[in-house]
Amino acid sequence: MALFNDQVISTMEDLRAYESSVLEMASSEGVDLTVKLSVAQREMAVEIERFLVEQSAVDSQPATVTLDQVVVTEALKQWHTLLTLMLSYRDAFHNQLNDRYESKWKEYERQAGLKSTQLFALGLGILNTPLAGADLPLVESAPGALETGMYAIRVVWQNVAGQQGKASEVVQFGTTDGSVPVVTPPPVVPNATGWNVYAGPLDGVLTRQNAAPLLASETWTMPAAGLVAGSALVESQKPDLYLRQNRAFRRG
Repeated sequence: MALFNDQVISTMEDLRAYESSVLEMASSEGVDLTVKLSVAQREMAVEIERFLVEQSAVDSQPATVTLDQVVVTEALKQWHTLLTLMLSYRDAFHNQLNDRYESKWKEYERQAGLKSTQLFALGLGILNTPLAGADLPLVESAPGALETGMYAIRVVWQNVAGQQGKASEVVQFGTTDGSVPVVTPPPVVPNATGWNVYAGPLDGVLTRQNAAPLLASETWTMPAAGLVAGSALVESQKPDLYLRQNRAFRRG
């Protein structure tokens, strides 16, 4: 699972799943959906931080649980999608004073409110040792003798419990000249004790290429024999507990 602070939570496809015409509306009314996705997440951050202070702060002491520990659960993702749609149609209504936009604005406002209430009732997913998502690694060429082809490469940080955070985006590497890729990890994130590299054909399954976690100071070079059939990529961070209404429930 991704962390709340890893990236923008929802995508354009998530918006279209609820409202198939949202892209057309945004184009015709000049509504920047990318901005709305970001604004919705900032508004959610304020509300979640308020909740964390209420639930985990004692007297004048700061909250013991922070936004960096919050996991994106399905309920949280749905709240973000609905809130983004609400903000988008509210903007469209104020541009055109169109009754149809107003009804959608109000309906998504209602749905977003219900979803946020449901989320806090179910509980916020919290990690004890969160791992931020990995940035893009540096992939360079080294002399080699690989067969010509295109490869996809991703890296992921791992913590002491063996959990993996969100993997980096794909870096493509071509071996038209027989060279081999050398992968240098991105800057290390808090709680990381090592990193793993996943690679595969450009349109195929990416599998783990290193037998044991690599140190942040190490690089990985694809061997002359090519890829190994390791385990498939699993972003394995799951909530350690769910925080709600002055009680924390550990996952089973």
